[in-house]
Amino acid sequence: MIAAIILFNALFGLVTCIVVLHANPRRRINQAFAAVFLLFALWLFCIYRLFVVVAEPHATLSDRLFWLRANTLVVAWVPLTMWWLKEVIVTMNHRTISLKRVSPWLLLGVVLVVLGLSDAAFTPLSTSDGTRGRGIAYFVFIAMEVVAYAVILAQAWRSLGQLSGVRHIELKFLVIVLGALGLSCSLLNGLGSYLNMRVLKLVQFPLIIASFALCAWSICVYRILSARDIIMAVVHRTTGISTAILGIVLMEWILQSRLSGSFTLPVSATIACCAAFLVDRRLHARLDLGGTRFLTHMRLTTSATARTEPNIERLVGML
Repeated sequence: MIAAIILFNALFGLVTCIVVLHANPRRRINQAFAAVFLLFALWLFCIYRLFVVVAEPHATLSDRLFWLRANTLVVAWVPLTMWWLKEVIVTMNHRTISLKRVSPWLLLGVVLVVLGLSDAAFTPLSTSDGTRGRGIAYFVFIAMEVVAYAVILAQAWRSLGQLSGVRHIELKFLVIVLGALGLSCSLLNGLGSYLNMRVLKLVQFPLIIASFALCAWSICVYRILSARDIIMAVVHRTTGISTAILGIVLMEWILQSRLSGSFTLPVSATIACCAAFLVDRRLHARLDLGGTRFLTHMRLTTSATARTEPNIERLVGML
């Protein structure tokens, strides 16, 4: 079950990467964003393969170690791509990133790769759960990742006051959300390994899919008026999907004692989808996602202003 959830997250990230890149392949923001998502998808696929290999009774130690090191190899380059995304947004796609500016992040990636591939990153196999333990190099790796994400978040936060409009929203909902995601995943992995609490590592997967959905929405939808529009749109879609899923589970539980097994799921899905559709329509109108109430208010305000202001020049200035 856990492996299936991880694979779904990886496929979702890969599909999002393809969709964003296909939307505008020449736009540098889309390219940088797709690179970040591709690394996240590869990282999740490595974790999925590790779960599968650990579950196999005839898997060798070298097989497990291969996917552990592949995992660290992919994650080592995430800070570089995330810094690139931040630079592209801040510089408005115009300025070429110099080697002097990118060299510290390239060096960081190389150091992280060396740490992740070293024998000191993983201690001998634990006899309790059948997975390799973590060595001192692994925790140095995590500490450097946390510092890197904190630096990116600090730089992005300082740049927010210098940007406006769509670039302000892109920086907030791309770099800051993804940076917070990377920081959270690194902390959860480090604490989970140090405290031997697997549940801490599992918490990151709901955070990943929520962050993926929020960032993909903000970069693919060009009708962006404010941060509220993005949040309300995500709430709208999430509520509709959650209503459908919970409705199917609830109706199947109610009808399983009244209908035969072959009819329970189709009837439950039909009722739940109808309920989700009604909730979707009501919520769409309540949140004014179509802008109907806003346009009506603007039209009435404009008409009232035109009727009360006789001076044409002053009227034009007010509008």
